[in-house]
Order: sequence, then structure tokens, then C-alpha cells
Amino acid sequence: KSVVALAGTLAPPVSVLMDDAAGRTLARRAGLGVLGFAGLLIKGREHGLVDRVVPLMLEARARGYWLDDALIETVRRLTGE
Repeated sequence: KSVVALAGTLAPPVSVLMDDAAGRTLARRAGLGVLGFAGLLIKGREHGLVDRVVPLMLEARARGYWLDDALIETVRRLTGE
């Protein structure tokens, strides 16, 4: 809630980095753009900051960050990795 409240005080367009499902829903209802972990990595790749996204996602998952197989496959298709 705090992130959404703070983002609401900023001049649009504003996006928030958030993976929590309830928080994402709240942010969207507030008219904010939402970017999650995978989206952040894809943006990094688009800007030349990240070479490959899927290996980073797999490493994060191996370290305990929960990532759904379907999300990883979607990112694999989107990035051609």
C-alpha cells in the first residue's frame, strides 16, 4: 500500500516494481504501470544491461525466489532464449 500511495503522489506516467499479486492489483486499480522481476530483467536486456534473462531467472529461483515455470517459458518465448 505504501508504494502505491507514494507512486500516486508522482507525476504520471509512473510504474512500480512489484511482484506481490495483491499489490499489483492495487497498483493497476490506481492507474499505475506495474513491472515485476521478469519485466525488469527484460527491460534491462532491451537497454543492453542484461545479456540473457532466462539464466538470471533460473539462478534467482535456485536461490529461493519463487518463479512459475509458465512465466519462465513465456519469457523464453518473448526473448528468444
